[in-house]
Amino acid sequence: MVVREAPGMTRSHLYLRAKAGRREDLLAVLGRLEILAVIGDQAGFLGGELHVPFDDDDHVLLSTAWASREHYERWFAGPACTDLLREVGDLVAEEPVFRLYYVVDTVR
Repeated sequence: MVVREAPGMTRSHLYLRAKAGRREDLLAVLGRLEILAVIGDQAGFLGGELHVPFDDDDHVLLSTAWASREHYERWFAGPACTDLLREVGDLVAEEPVFRLYYVVDTVR
């Protein structure tokens, strides 16, 4: 059975590229920070996932879902996001890349 949901949800992707050989250290810091639990305390947070690719030893993706762009922007401007960036700063090879999307269609 296909269930269609109303659009309007916001998705954010935070792309991190660890320095060579440091992805496990980066994942350990994200685990120590309990980043999904911290983000989960934010108003409008709907869920999140931490991804690593099968074919790349350096990249990490933090994918989150928000009730609205405004909810995401409040988190992004707040101390939890600032703390995250500070903590991972020495482990990443380049500036983190944030991408924000709005959902136009979804099927579950």
